[in-house]
Amino acid sequence: ESGRFGTWDYRYWWSAEWTEEARAHWKTSGETVLGFAAHNRNRLVDMIDHAVGDDPCVLSLSYETLASDPVASMHSILDFAEVESRTDLARLAASRRVANTNDRWRSKRTAQEADLLDEILSPSATEEH
Repeated sequence: ESGRFGTWDYRYWWSAEWTEEARAHWKTSGETVLGFAAHNRNRLVDMIDHAVGDDPCVLSLSYETLASDPVASMHSILDFAEVESRTDLARLAASRRVANTNDRWRSKRTAQEADLLDEILSPSATEEH
């Protein structure tokens, strides 16, 4: 949204890869930078989800899961990597607090902008998977 990555200049090239529904929504909602960023995020997440699918060689761990239960997350990672879990690692993970700040963007948005993002963002933006 800040323009640092230059995608805005290529917005019509990027949006050509979106679903027709996403392109129509972006157009009717004013073709804003925020709407573009949100729709483009959905497209990129869909591409990753499609590429990964149910591949047993990929572990997906959400930020929310890590923040809510770092010990279980650490065990999941170690189990997936077939590395033996150690008690001292579990103690270390349990001693650290991970603050879930995944929603902090909302405080910087107007109510109208937050509503727009709620309309656009795919369920994977808020669901654990």
